[in-house]
Amino acid sequence: MTATLPVPARAACSNAQEPPPGRPYRVALAGIDGSGKTSAAEAVRARFATAGEPVAVHGIYAGRKTLERWANRLGTTAERVLGRRGLSAVENAIRVAMACAAYRKSRDAGGLVLFDRSLYCQLARDHSRGLVRRSLSARLLALLPRPDLVVYFDILPEQALARVALRGEDSETLPGLASFAARYRALADFGDFAVIDAGRPPADVADQLEQLIRLRRPAPGS
Repeated sequence: MTATLPVPARAACSNAQEPPPGRPYRVALAGIDGSGKTSAAEAVRARFATAGEPVAVHGIYAGRKTLERWANRLGTTAERVLGRRGLSAVENAIRVAMACAAYRKSRDAGGLVLFDRSLYCQLARDHSRGLVRRSLSARLLALLPRPDLVVYFDILPEQALARVALRGEDSETLPGLASFAARYRALADFGDFAVIDAGRPPADVADQLEQLIRLRRPAPGS
């Protein structure tokens, strides 16, 4: 089912599932680096908190920035140190540990829970590197309860690259981001993702995310 948001969005496919009473509504954010996931998550968290609604944000990161900082001190990159498969294995281990911790922390919480990144991010990243074996992230994804809503931040790789360069915290390449975006769209579950236009100004992106959540989340007590 496709819904039209009050703010511009390239597509919005419903994958909302009504959570049982007492369980939080979990929203996972996905998208290439530079698409604005973290900024939008924090903006929406603040908006819901201001309105008196319980909301939490949990990161499900792969530790790439930390790994690259360590490698940079040696004058190289994490992939050169660990190899492509080794880097993927380390990232998967970190991502799985953070996903388990995020689900554990949110298990008994009420209200809204935002996952800043998800296991889908690791699947797309691995595939963009040409690694197609069944990873730890893929196995855990099959075991954990699926998020009630997965939101994909759609952005042109060129624009995302400019944002990454501006913040100066990590490094990406245009071919790498383009491959990353293509692999997201090739995921088996991508058709169930809701897609928002992440190329717009940060406030507009946060508007889209907030309105999408309010549109899809069941009313309390329903």
